[in-house]
Amino acid sequence: MAVKYFQNLTQEEAALMYKAPALVTVLIAGADKNIDKKEKDWAAKVVNYRTFTAQPKLQEYYEIVQKTFEETLNNLVDDWSADSEKEIIHELSQTNSIFDKIDPEYAGYLKASWRSLAEKVAGASGGLLGLGSVDKHERELIGLPMID
Repeated sequence: MAVKYFQNLTQEEAALMYKAPALVTVLIAGADKNIDKKEKDWAAKVVNYRTFTAQPKLQEYYEIVQKTFEETLNNLVDDWSADSEKEIIHELSQTNSIFDKIDPEYAGYLKASWRSLAEKVAGASGGLLGLGSVDKHERELIGLPMID
């Protein structure tokens, strides 16, 4: 199963697009140098919900992502180190050239969805009901400035 908007992509490019929600999760959850269970669990719930609540054009994408999301996320967390943020930023920045190869409207939906996921992960841990829990560095990363 593959998203029709990814037909012009190489297998590696498509794989990066499917991996991106896990990368976004680890980038934001790890911004405070502590990836906790609440952030991981909340991200998994958001990805699952988006299989039926996302913009209709994105639902198929999230159905595919959801199948391997937790495994991908756990692998990223297991490999997480002090250098991971730079590596993830680099990997996410590679999606810019991929976005040039897909439908602009779909690309816009996907970018907005990833940024929304970043916001949800940032608010998942700490504070009262997650309020006031976003630190300065997380705020800098939430907008995913590495993605045009």
